[in-house]
Amino acid sequence: MESLEALRERLNETLIPHAQRYPLQAILVTTIILFITTRLFTGSSSSSRKDGSKTPPLAPFWVPLFGHVPRIFFSPSSALMRFRDRYAQGVFSLRLFQSIHSFVFRPSLVARLLEQPGSIADKEYVARRIMMTNFGLEKKDLAAYDKAAPEVYQITKEYLSGSHLDALAKATLRDLDDNAADAITFNSYPTDQMDWERLGNAELLENTGDEKIMAVDFFELMKTFVARTATISVFGTDFVEVYTDIWPHLWIFNDAFHSLAMGVPVWAPFPSSQRARFALKRLLTFMREYHTELDKFLSDEEPATKWQDFHTISPLVRARTEVYRKHSLSVDVRAAFDVALLWATTVNSTSLISWSLFELYQDQVLLSQIREQITPFVKIVQPKNDFGGAVWIPPQVQKLDLEGLVTKCPLLQGVYLETLRLYSGGWSARYLKEDVILKDKKDSFVLKKGTFAHIVNDLHHSDPRSFTDAKVWQVGRYLEDTVDEKGVKTQKVDQYTVRASDGTLTMCDDSEFTLRKVAMYISVFISLYELEPAGSERWPSPPVVKGVASAQPWGFVGFLLATLRDELPWLNVDDQESQHIFIILLSAKLSQVIEFSHSNKPPVQLKNRSHGH
Repeated sequence: MESLEALRERLNETLIPHAQRYPLQAILVTTIILFITTRLFTGSSSSSRKDGSKTPPLAPFWVPLFGHVPRIFFSPSSALMRFRDRYAQGVFSLRLFQSIHSFVFRPSLVARLLEQPGSIADKEYVARRIMMTNFGLEKKDLAAYDKAAPEVYQITKEYLSGSHLDALAKATLRDLDDNAADAITFNSYPTDQMDWERLGNAELLENTGDEKIMAVDFFELMKTFVARTATISVFGTDFVEVYTDIWPHLWIFNDAFHSLAMGVPVWAPFPSSQRARFALKRLLTFMREYHTELDKFLSDEEPATKWQDFHTISPLVRARTEVYRKHSLSVDVRAAFDVALLWATTVNSTSLISWSLFELYQDQVLLSQIREQITPFVKIVQPKNDFGGAVWIPPQVQKLDLEGLVTKCPLLQGVYLETLRLYSGGWSARYLKEDVILKDKKDSFVLKKGTFAHIVNDLHHSDPRSFTDAKVWQVGRYLEDTVDEKGVKTQKVDQYTVRASDGTLTMCDDSEFTLRKVAMYISVFISLYELEPAGSERWPSPPVVKGVASAQPWGFVGFLLATLRDELPWLNVDDQESQHIFIILLSAKLSQVIEFSHSNKPPVQLKNRSHGH
């Protein structure tokens, strides 16, 4: 007791007066001690239970109350990859505020988790929460949402599969055919340009007769072009023509999707979250107006004059809207449902198509092989021109066998799988209502009731222990040479453990629709255009930012484009007049010349490259 009294007196004489004299120093030292103490006494290794199963290791953290939230908020992809590398057994746990979240990335354990019924591992609980944090569903509307949601999600599943999916894909192809030749118009005035050119900041720099030079942001152009043309088949013609400026709002919203999902407060001074909330408000405003006018149309009333083509909406949207009407959902709830649908059917596919083209054109040998392989399934024709050289008639898609592309073109399938592995998102989550045991040949782990289980595809897809040269885009890793019954050498595709997102965040699994969009857009574009570096210049390697549903290049990736007259030898043409486009790539570190044309130049083999992820 005397020693304690002596210590107390010493503190009163020295430390406390010093802290009172220098309060900022005292706060700093106290904070450092608190953080270090938290780091030392939090976290735990796996502990075994009587049944032989183990609890996942819980990573220690620095910040009390918040847990791992700061690291996941500021850099989710890199933080999760560091934990993956540290905990190689295939599962680890983090504390986010007061909740425990387990991340499962070993494929065999992932399979066990996905097998769990909804009564044990509830995905609809997570979707309900995401609808509130990310898509604007308000608490006052939860009862209405809960009543209609099962039917809405069942309708969505039905219309994104089978014959309904085939019809949706055919409609998408028609819209692609209508617009593919206008991907770059080279018009100098923004009023004469296409929507995607304006949003890609296209600028005509030079026009000297047969040669034109234009600057444009490639990824912005491609994302917007794909989003605009593919969304027509889902939400109808009016939607994309009335809301021409919707896409930048969708991209901004998507960039901060994870921060909204974490429940970052409205008052938090984080610019990305604030921008995302503003973008979400705009998206919801657009969708409210859309459903207000659509409801008039379905009620045999006259919608506003700018809404005259509601007959072009997809059976998917119409069937969902009939469910909304059946349950008398407010326009706010309808808007939340369909902003989620727009995000789910747009963001991932636009990213995959853009990156597929960016990578594919860098390997001229592979590009030539794919062109040859898709020949039986794709036929682009140049209509006969009766007006002479004064009028240019764009090529048209005369034939596209989508089923053949998806099932009989292994190289094209490999492009899809490798881009899916390297550039796709894919985040699935479950709320555990009971203890769940995940067991494979190596280990057995128990995930506790009341916690969350996450499957982040990129943790496995980017794991160097699972994929050789994991940061390199290599289509050949999925191809196996075989010999059929007749002795003919063929190739088959083995996707191994690469998997697409199951869409559980929005209860909208559009993976089959995305596969078909990737196949048709790539096939049409490589049949129309050539894109290759000029001379000995190298392609850029932009740093990549991974998101929940997509990957984006960090910073501006710009091009300069120029046109000439040339030929399309791989086309079945009556008139060989076509555009020839040169592209000069401008990046922060290097300036490059790339050729984007309608002519088939001698192939140039380029080596695969590592990407800065």
